Amino acid sequence: MWALWPSDPACGDLAMFMRIYVQRASAYGMSDLLYRAKDCPVPALHDYAEIDMKPKITERDIRLLELVASSGWLATHQIQYALFPNATRKVVNKRMRKLVAEGCLHAVRLHRTAENLYRLGSKGMTLLRSETNFPEDKVIIQRKPPRELDHVVAINDLRVIFEREVQMRGGEMKFFLTDIELRKRNEKASLIPDALTHFILDGKDYRFAIEYDNGTETPQYFAREKVRKYIQMHDAEKPLFSLTDFRVVVVAESFKGATKLMKAAIKEDPPAGLFYFGAIETFDPETFVSHIFLDPVEVIEQQEAGSENQWHGIFDLASQRGASRRHTDHDNPLKEGYLASSTSPTFTYEEEAS
Repeated sequence: MWALWPSDPACGDLAMFMRIYVQRASAYGMSDLLYRAKDCPVPALHDYAEIDMKPKITERDIRLLELVASSGWLATHQIQYALFPNATRKVVNKRMRKLVAEGCLHAVRLHRTAENLYRLGSKGMTLLRSETNFPEDKVIIQRKPPRELDHVVAINDLRVIFEREVQMRGGEMKFFLTDIELRKRNEKASLIPDALTHFILDGKDYRFAIEYDNGTETPQYFAREKVRKYIQMHDAEKPLFSLTDFRVVVVAESFKGATKLMKAAIKEDPPAGLFYFGAIETFDPETFVSHIFLDPVEVIEQQEAGSENQWHGIFDLASQRGASRRHTDHDNPLKEGYLASSTSPTFTYEEEAS
């Protein structure tokens, strides 16, 4: 309504528009641009009956659905790293809420302080069928998070790091398959790695079997059930799920854990160039490509020569046949403090109590 102030000799009449609020629900309190009768002369900005309020599915959303379909479960930080590298966590969470509301994803939070975990939803499966050539037999849908969730999250951490770093450098990712995907192939295998990957970069061929250790198995068990079988496959030149000439990347939670695994592996007398040990605590793009992994046979040679240990980045390890077997001092392969270097991550070996 309009309010008119009394006439002022200096300025004349003064009028201003005042909005009156009525304490009840009333359509008349809304702007005529949003609500109008059919014969209202004021034009509407939109015909809201015809507006589709559903989120538009983008190309990035489709890539996300493919990644979740092959991974089973992805955490928020993995989605942000893989597909939203320049966005804040708030932006990522907002997009995830829209996809969850639409039924493309299903979200689970294990406790109040945990980040969300996402799996493929029913609408997401429909979109994969209609918008992509993603094979349905490779879709992983788990209704509940797996018991060994930390293990699954760690393997998927490696997946997103490998895939993004290879893509950023113009390489071609042939595949990255987890143990869940490998078991679905129903192939008879004496050994199933935690992950298997193959990619091409700068004309070089990279082939890795990946083993992740979170401390639930003893180093002796790891050496007997994993290291020994890998050595047998290497010596017999047998493929691992059709992949030949591969290297084995062993990732532990910490350097201390990696050292224990390496000590147990050396006792199996591995060939040079087959095993490389590192810790997931150093896994970021910079150290991932520069210095993170150790070859246990090289460690022995450098220890005997009194030189510093040689660290390798993942892109130093192009596929090739390992050297001949090296004989080492199996009784005491690693000397205390040798694996500490001023030019590499601190990696100190401590003698186990007898």
